Amino acid sequence: MSVPIRFVLCAVLALGLCLPGALAKDACKKCCMSDGKACCGEKCTKQGECTMTTFASPDSVNWNQKRVSFGNYLKFAKAEIPEPVVRQAPVFEPIYFDLDKAVLKPAGIETANKAVAYLKEHPNDKVRIEGNCCDLASNDYNVQLGQRRAEAVKQYLVSQGIDAGRIAAVSNGEEKPVAGMDHRETNRRADVVVWFLDAAH
Repeated sequence: MSVPIRFVLCAVLALGLCLPGALAKDACKKCCMSDGKACCGEKCTKQGECTMTTFASPDSVNWNQKRVSFGNYLKFAKAEIPEPVVRQAPVFEPIYFDLDKAVLKPAGIETANKAVAYLKEHPNDKVRIEGNCCDLASNDYNVQLGQRRAEAVKQYLVSQGIDAGRIAAVSNGEEKPVAGMDHRETNRRADVVVWFLDAAH
């Protein structure tokens, strides 16, 4: 029993055998031209053209020699990333002391008040008070004197409402001079150093 060519073509198309898109469309066109009816589930135009949907062969797609991922072709809005907040640690004036003394003077209290205001504004920051001395005594004595000077500044900050846990008091003795023998007075000081800076504030 012979089978009409139209049905053979329809069977081939229906089973989706490996006909390239151009050949399949041509076969469907012939089917439409034979009786003007729908071919393999598709529609025929008045000109006998088949409206069969065809797809490009994977081999015809050029992804820059197939080395570029498809994701590179997707368009995304540029993410708005805020700039990180960066604060600079303040630098306070040294708090100077008289020879062999550990008592704050008016100018030193003024500097200490600036440190108090800063610490209240930034409650997560911490400071280190470094006591320093000139070289007019033994090193052991100057280490103790430097510690008394640092503690004097710390106690003043605490008296102004700053938590003692936020203040470290240490002594450098005579190991960190800023001037020579001609200006020993500048070595008799305490330095207020912000050593923990909370970047979130």
